Parts: sequence; C-alpha cells; structure tokens
Amino acid sequence: MIILVHGNDIPRVIHESHMRIESLKKRRPDATVVMITSDSYDSTALESVVYGQGLFDEKVIVHLNRILENKEAHDTLGDFLDAMQQSPNGFVVTETKLNAKWRKVLLGAADHHFEHDTPVQARSTSAFIFGGTNIYSIVDAYSNRGRAKFWELLVQAKEAGAPSEMVHSILVGRIHQALMILTTKKTGSSLSVLGFKPQVARSAESTLANYSEAELKDASRQLLALYHEARSGGDGLWVGLEKFALDLT
Repeated sequence: MIILVHGNDIPRVIHESHMRIESLKKRRPDATVVMITSDSYDSTALESVVYGQGLFDEKVIVHLNRILENKEAHDTLGDFLDAMQQSPNGFVVTETKLNAKWRKVLLGAADHHFEHDTPVQARSTSAFIFGGTNIYSIVDAYSNRGRAKFWELLVQAKEAGAPSEMVHSILVGRIHQALMILTTKKTGSSLSVLGFKPQVARSAESTLANYSEAELKDASRQLLALYHEARSGGDGLWVGLEKFALDLT
C-alpha cells in the first residue's frame, strides 16, 4: 500500500505524514517503522523492505521522506512502485517538491493521497512560530554551532507545543541541503542545478562553514537513528533532539 503526502505547505505535509504513520501503527501495532531519506536512500535498501519478509511475517511501515531529492531515487523509484502497491508493508511517501512527471506517476500509484498546497502569496512564517520561537531559528542555531542557543530554543519550542517531527524534519533538511551543496561543488557543477532559493542556499552554506562533511553525515545518521528509536517505543523525539543538542561540541 502506498500513501502519498505532498505539497508546498511543509508544516501541514509533515504533520499529515506523521498522522498517516500513526494511523498505520494503530492498525499494525507490532510493525517496525523505517525511515529512508534522500541522504540514506539506496535502491538495495528499498528493495529489501519492498520484497523482504521479516521473521514471523513481521510487517514494516516505511516512511520515504523526500527521497526524490536523491538522483538514484529519481532513476530507480519507479521500478518499485508496482511491488510497493502489492507489498504487505505500508509505504508513506512524503514530498514537498514534485515535478509534473513525478506528480502524475505517484498519484497513479498511490492508494491514498493527501495534498497540502498554499499559494505563494498566501504563505506565512507564522506556521513555523510557536510561543515566539521560530523553528528556523532553532535550525540556524545548529548551523551556527551555537550549542547553548540550540538547546535553549529547542526547550522553548517544546514547551510552546511545537511538533517535534517538524523540528526534526527541518533540521534534517538543512543538513541534507548542506551536503547537496558540498557534493555539487565537488562535481564542479553550478549550484543553480539544485534549484535552491537564495535564503536556503545561504543557510546551507553557513552550515558548511561550521561543520565538516564527516560531521554532517554523522549528524544525519544520528538524527535518523533517534527518529527510529522514538518510533520503536524508545525515548521520545524531543528527548532525542535535546540529547543531540547537548552532545554538540
């Protein structure tokens, strides 16, 4: 089964995606939740959850989180869609940027789809502000390697009722954007091929100024691991994010 959640209204897309995952978990309480992102995607990993069968017929809920930012996913995802439809596992596909081709393909493959689009002129930063704390300020504090500020803003956002999934997703997105810029520079290509808005590019560049490639890749792995731990009944996502902040050096 494939559930597609897409649109440019990022807070609503993130919220809807996690609602769909929670709904699947209620129907499959023993299922394991696995997240594959643009950074962690490879066709072999996807193949294993599409065709693989765990011990004792264990079911898996797979969150494909903006994987189409990855070139390999662009080239191979279509090969798996038929099998994903027939799989006993559930697949939640989250995308905030779909070109006409992929929109048509994924809408055709999805058993259910949820779209959250906001016209450009109607978008507001208020959706990212909780109790006076802007989610992007939290991520900026991470980009600037401001450990104390990063942790302080995380706590403020938590107390103000911000969704932990939103903070986690935007933080992971910033790290991925920085790594995408780094990879593009290594190939000698123009950054224009990424299609980033100027502010997005500047924020990613500031992250690169304060972290090495190895540190960013390690951070991406840590964030992915704490997401899986939270979804598997371990410490909550907020607890994981606070630990991540306190371990920052």
